[in-house]
Amino acid sequence: MEKYFIKFDYGVKPKNQAEKAARELALGIDGTLISGAGVASNLLQEIKDEISKINEANKRCADIAIYTWGSDRNASNISIGGNSNRTGVCYLRIYDVKQEI
Repeated sequence: MEKYFIKFDYGVKPKNQAEKAARELALGIDGTLISGAGVASNLLQEIKDEISKINEANKRCADIAIYTWGSDRNASNISIGGNSNRTGVCYLRIYDVKQEI
């Protein structure tokens, strides 16, 4: 069974309410262990859905973008906010769990 560990990393300082809300969303996922086939892609879709809600609720702010890079099998790096140069307000790293102790 596939297992993944999610780690939060800080990025640039949030400049508006939308960026603050996006960072809080990511902080809520920090330290989570998920398991099952396809869960990494499902998680990415859930994050995109929540970011869409944040964008809708904060129309006066610039839209929060999501960029992924890394492994083709799962989105091993997610940048939330920022631009395609990966300078986001925060990052989620998704690690394959190789061994449990």
